[in-house]
Amino acid sequence: MRKELQEALTWEFPFIRWEEDGDVRERYDGEGLDMGNGWFQLVHDMCAEITAAYEAEGRPVDIVVE
Repeated sequence: MRKELQEALTWEFPFIRWEEDGDVRERYDGEGLDMGNGWFQLVHDMCAEITAAYEAEGRPVDIVVE
């Protein structure tokens, strides 16, 4: 997946990034998302559904995807 698409996901969905010593990093730093650009919308929609499900329960998204 193109870097700019990965970055869009990273900034919209905080649970797929982490901060280390003040430096924000993507969970897939190094390898990138090993899929074509066409998967962007599916991954985006899945992350949006995860976020909505947690919000409906009044909970922060606290999952870690490694």
